[in-house]
Amino acid sequence: MTWNKQPSLFYAMVLSMIALQLGGFLAVPDIPLLFFTALFFYRYDRFLKKESWINTIWLGMCAVFLLYSKYHGILILFFTLLSNLSLFRSPRVYAAGFFTLLLFMPHLWWQLQHDFVSFRYHLQESNVNPYKLSYTIEYVPGKTGPTP
Repeated sequence: MTWNKQPSLFYAMVLSMIALQLGGFLAVPDIPLLFFTALFFYRYDRFLKKESWINTIWLGMCAVFLLYSKYHGILILFFTLLSNLSLFRSPRVYAAGFFTLLLFMPHLWWQLQHDFVSFRYHLQESNVNPYKLSYTIEYVPGKTGPTP
């Protein structure tokens, strides 16, 4: 294959190098979350077009990678299901959820054995103020939070 026959492939590769360079330079933990979010939505689109077992397994794998990359991935999964309630009528969605849970179970087991140490750290023990439900409730109407 030559570049003159595939100019769109060439430009896609060149432009993706810019994104990879910026992502590598910043080295933030959100890069895997963004990657697996994009991969999840790609596989979700494929799943909606054809509910095959291959697409079901891929959807479950992307969901578990999303959860392993960052706990915020649960929001993407939750709001995806909420946006399309007809998914709950498909047994393959439940199969993908079971597959995700099966692959995520070792992490949950480790958290259980270690008294949910990472959750406790992020919600109570970090160097910021401990989490309060009022922070989330007051965020939506735009009230200011506590002053240090």
